[in-house]
Amino acid sequence: MVHFSAFQAFVLMMRQSLFSSYSFCYNAPMKHILVTGAAGGLGRSVSLALARQGYKVFALDVNLEALQGLTADRIITIQADITEIDSLMLAKEQVLTHTKGLDAIINMAGVFTMHSLIEIDPALMEKALSVNLMGTVRVNQIFFDLLAPGEGRIINCSSEVGRFPSIPFNGAYTISKKALEAYNDTLRRELGFFGYKVIKMQCGSFKTAMHTKTVEQFNYFKETTKMYGPTLRLLSPILEWELKHVNDTKHLDRAITKAVEATRPKKAYRVKNSLLLSLLTIFGERFSDLVFMVLGKVANKRTTKAIEK
Repeated sequence: MVHFSAFQAFVLMMRQSLFSSYSFCYNAPMKHILVTGAAGGLGRSVSLALARQGYKVFALDVNLEALQGLTADRIITIQADITEIDSLMLAKEQVLTHTKGLDAIINMAGVFTMHSLIEIDPALMEKALSVNLMGTVRVNQIFFDLLAPGEGRIINCSSEVGRFPSIPFNGAYTISKKALEAYNDTLRRELGFFGYKVIKMQCGSFKTAMHTKTVEQFNYFKETTKMYGPTLRLLSPILEWELKHVNDTKHLDRAITKAVEATRPKKAYRVKNSLLLSLLTIFGERFSDLVFMVLGKVANKRTTKAIEK
């Protein structure tokens, strides 16, 4: 009888311990979250989704007009330019008027550029790096001391191109995202010493304003390139297929919510990545080079035949 009572006490203690842990992780969710790029695209969708879940969201964006349209309970809009330190410091002061700390920083701000690396305006390359990479670096450095010690989370929005083989004409964007991947992984290991979680979102294509801009930039590229006209005409059907298979932003909203709330979040969340790019990854770099080389030869042959006619 004594042994049985001791066993019961042990079981009761374990149940209480597990229940206490479960309650801590899910019944007391994070409350204050900073989101950059919050006025449009994926950032807007994520901000609204988190607000609906009961989080107080500090929504940062450079576009004041778009911010004014972001009206929802629990969302506090703050105009800020993530390429400017002074602007971010002013944003931090505004955050501190509402709370002394943050539970998560979510970097959603980003820009997309499409052109060949030989012909692209270097200023566009610099902008992609300044926003997609250095913007994230600035935000994390400036707001880091507001994160809950040992518990706060940093979520960096990367892209599927950060893990897939590099593809032609997407160089500026790809370079910025591959650099962001390296930054994220290094930061995760550095802050892991102190218990912080650093998570990357490897996003596929979603139906946002950036989707429309992709079409516009592709058309502009076709009109202005002096080297790749035939190749772009050949690749147009592939791009059109990819653009038709964009995903609803709700999938990313769910993934980010999981990254915020999970006791043990994944290091990386791959959300609706491209099937075509996945196939290139399976067969390796040499196969990818061969595919693009063949496409180039076919495009040039078609052009030669058209000229002869």
